[in-house]
Amino acid sequence: MIPAAHSEPGTPRRRDWLLCFTRPELVFWDKPIAVTHVPASPHDSVISAVCKHLDISKELLMSKRQGVRVSYARHLAFYVLHSRPSYSYPLIGRIFGRDHTSVMHGDRRIAKALHAGDERVMADVAMFRGFMGSLPTQERA
Repeated sequence: MIPAAHSEPGTPRRRDWLLCFTRPELVFWDKPIAVTHVPASPHDSVISAVCKHLDISKELLMSKRQGVRVSYARHLAFYVLHSRPSYSYPLIGRIFGRDHTSVMHGDRRIAKALHAGDERVMADVAMFRGFMGSLPTQERA
């Protein structure tokens, strides 16, 4: 709650309240405020790694665009995330704002390219398996 502009003496005024957000070093507090670091979720790190590796922005990856480059990156992210046991098709769909059947299509497309021996896809998937490192994965058929 924001304090009123004319409050009791000793309480911060509205301008002091706003000042604590813009210039916190100028506001004195009785007790220090503990700031904790919230770690990124595993899917955020996978999405960031896919974006960095394929040189596209996260906004573009999460968008509805259907270009070959963007859809390949999105499908690769689907495949890598689904290789984690805790990520189901509906969950990945919610992360990307898509239907679970779209995630299934992208995942199967990457799996089909791997089965066909596409060297680019094999190299990308191998790189992300290395990136995932010690994270638990489930074996794919």
